[in-house]
Amino acid sequence: MFWRRKRVMAATVGVVEAGVGSAVFGDIPVSATIPVEKESQKQVVVLNETQADTTIYTEKEIRQRIDALNEQENKVHFYLSSSPSSGGPLGRGAGLVELNPNYPAKGHRKYVVSTHTVDGTGLTGKGMHMFDTDDPKKVSKWIKERHNKY
Repeated sequence: MFWRRKRVMAATVGVVEAGVGSAVFGDIPVSATIPVEKESQKQVVVLNETQADTTIYTEKEIRQRIDALNEQENKVHFYLSSSPSSGGPLGRGAGLVELNPNYPAKGHRKYVVSTHTVDGTGLTGKGMHMFDTDDPKKVSKWIKERHNKY
């Protein structure tokens, strides 16, 4: 399976006069009509993909949010920049940490960790199961390794 990273493409635009200008997209020069006001004759960087302003948590903050899970609030998710899923502000979906409803039973672990594809800001689909564990420190470390901006 091949993983793709989202690339942010930038075009440098030089405005000569209002309505006329040129741009360089990578190594390719592009000529275009650019609607601008006469006063704004600056160099502009145009992005075709932008990242939403997302809070990046420390490992301690992640662990506190996991420890705060209870029967009423039994799920918490963190956006990831490295996982088998896609979408979201960091580009690679979200990691969902859930309390296992069958936990006290024999053979069941307390936490279930899975990755989900993100559509906009909401999780979609069933997701991909990663692992089960009783240790919140292991979960917070796994999330923090994948919860960062490149």
